Amino acid sequence: MINLISVLSGPYWVLIPLNNLLVYKLGFLQISDDVILMLTVGLFCFFIGTLPVNNRCSVQNAEEENRDNLLKYNVSWMAFVVFIIALMGLLKLLSMFRSGAFDAVNVDEAEGVMGNGVVGHLMNFSYSIAPFVFLYWTFYPKKIQYLIPILMLVVVTFGTLVKYNIIGLLVTIFMFMMVYRKSLVKKALLFLVIFTVLIFVSNYAFTFFQKGANVDSSFYVDHLWTYASGSLIYDNYVFDTGVRRDVTIWYKLLTFVCALPNMFLSKLYDIKLFPHERQNDLPIAVNSETTSNVVDAFGYIYPSYGYFYEIVCFCVVVMLIGFVSALVYKQGISKSDKIHSYLAIYLSYFVFFSFFGTFYIVSGPWEIMVYALVTPQLFYKRKKKYLCKSE
Repeated sequence: MINLISVLSGPYWVLIPLNNLLVYKLGFLQISDDVILMLTVGLFCFFIGTLPVNNRCSVQNAEEENRDNLLKYNVSWMAFVVFIIALMGLLKLLSMFRSGAFDAVNVDEAEGVMGNGVVGHLMNFSYSIAPFVFLYWTFYPKKIQYLIPILMLVVVTFGTLVKYNIIGLLVTIFMFMMVYRKSLVKKALLFLVIFTVLIFVSNYAFTFFQKGANVDSSFYVDHLWTYASGSLIYDNYVFDTGVRRDVTIWYKLLTFVCALPNMFLSKLYDIKLFPHERQNDLPIAVNSETTSNVVDAFGYIYPSYGYFYEIVCFCVVVMLIGFVSALVYKQGISKSDKIHSYLAIYLSYFVFFSFFGTFYIVSGPWEIMVYALVTPQLFYKRKKKYLCKSE
């Protein structure tokens, strides 16, 4: 039931019916039939792209084997590294508090500051190994010293005041549990939904508290739905206003690919290759003040002019993305003697969050992905060491 296709399509099949059958009564626009057709075609093409990769032949390890494979890593050192990074983040957070960064007049400018600079890159580094530490704690819940660094990292990530940062961390840990500890998936999913809503509300509540502002409870409901499905409603404009009509689908793909190189090029040479342009804020509700500027991944790459050859290119590109995703998924879940965090990160930012927007265009997820491909291997023990280790 839980696989590459369900992770991608699940949010769509939940959010679209909820919006068009229920939530629209609160004043949100309904998602048009054209959009639903476009998304259905996109999901189907993605599925077709996965077929050449036979994931049914990929055998996942039992949880006991996953635990034994986890012990082949020096998880105590992983926990120590996460602890040090989180501690540095807390010290930066304290410094920002003392400097007045979170005061009423400055709190808006504080958004994202925690995630910048050296601490920001170290936080991205920690996300590649934090799931290992959390998974270890679920096997040995009495060892609270492995949970503390994760809780510290959650606090520091919340301190960025960027909602998708903390939600991304939680979803990544959930995806990691989904792959390596399926028996806890139901509990983890319930926790993820509840905690995500709490994080969302707390983020706004903290800002309003600092400003001394009082808002009606309906504000949180409206903004929660704007955040969850605003990109899908915004897809309505794909067939009207259009999304990046000035460029081709190939340009958009290169925008994805160049996201990580541009992180360095913009700093060293002040240039960006195939830059992304922010979408216009457009109404997603009857109340024109409720707007969004985020489009989902399918809507972003869909050719707004709708020429036949462009639609064919769209289908081919989505199938190609499906094929690559299937390869990553198969490699990640194949029976092996190692545990990988890159699969959880890929499933989170490049598959699950497709409904939410185009995470491909920002460097953060790519940076975390690179760390996940390299970093865990640094903590891998020599064979004779983990064979002699008893837990």
